[in-house]
Amino acid sequence: MTVLMRQTIIAHLDLDEFYVAVERIKDPSLKNKPVVVGGSPTGRGVVSSASYEARKYGIHSAMPMYQAMKLCPHLIRVGGKFREYSKYSSSVFGIVGEYSEFVERTGIDEGYIDLTESVTKMNKTALQLAEKIKQRIDKDVGLSVSLGIGSNKMMAKIASKHAKPNGILEILPNKEESFLKPMNVSIIPGVGPKTKEKLNNLGITSIEELRGLSEKELRSRFGIHGEGLYKRARGIASSDLNSKRERKSISNERTFNLNIQTPEGLMPTINRISMRICEQMKEKEILAKSVSLKMRFENFETITRAKTLSKASRNVGVIKSLIEQMIHSNFIPGRSVRLVGVKVSNFELENIQTELIFM
Repeated sequence: MTVLMRQTIIAHLDLDEFYVAVERIKDPSLKNKPVVVGGSPTGRGVVSSASYEARKYGIHSAMPMYQAMKLCPHLIRVGGKFREYSKYSSSVFGIVGEYSEFVERTGIDEGYIDLTESVTKMNKTALQLAEKIKQRIDKDVGLSVSLGIGSNKMMAKIASKHAKPNGILEILPNKEESFLKPMNVSIIPGVGPKTKEKLNNLGITSIEELRGLSEKELRSRFGIHGEGLYKRARGIASSDLNSKRERKSISNERTFNLNIQTPEGLMPTINRISMRICEQMKEKEILAKSVSLKMRFENFETITRAKTLSKASRNVGVIKSLIEQMIHSNFIPGRSVRLVGVKVSNFELENIQTELIFM
């Protein structure tokens, strides 16, 4: 008996200029203007999101805000409101969940959707489902979204990138190699600046040229990473979605407007950060067993330190005390601190007997 295997169909959803788009819903006067969401240019604020109009000036995310303002003096800056963005994100993925039970959220503004079963259940093509999802998000939430469809996660994400802004692109099965052929090697996941430089030194800039190297040769030059390069250059990648993705850590950090000179000066910020983190753990009904400190000094040297609790906790006092110990043990006299952060990880589900969060 012949068993027919269903072709896996993965879609990648990416909300266009998400933070800016939410701000424009709240204030329509921002439409068609160069807008950024981010911190103050007088401090150490950076751009979190830039409108397409702002990008024409060379402005991009993670750029220092003062630099963005220099590139575009009439740039409009809006301070970020994460809780508001989170609500809109939840609305979007609520709609997505109506079209597939297998959804992996990889960020506040993007994620993967497994449409393999949906096309049969809903008697629609993948393209029709993507169009329906796009229409619903536009109508019900008011946001623009780009969707890519492919036989695996890598191809779907590459497709959504090419569909931007506000479009849909489907890369059909068995067309992966021809689609990738003329593209730069940097589009392949895992090809960062160092790998790209190594490939360029070999005279390889395009995926077509990369395919000229055998798997054996790639392994000899790049180790185990070479095997992945060989496969991804041919459009072969994972289709598995972690639809019940568990968060591995919760963190929060703060960059100071003025550097902090003493351990005691860091504690008010540590108190606030610890409180926020513990509130997040309460919402998720989890406890943490590992606590980490991050400190960045005035010369940008960064250190991280971690300690393990004897018993998992989300008690603010316990976490603050541990962080305070690590600060005093690692603070360098005469050196000022420009950034401090706290991270908790190694989670356990909350016991029936809940401990108090606040001391």
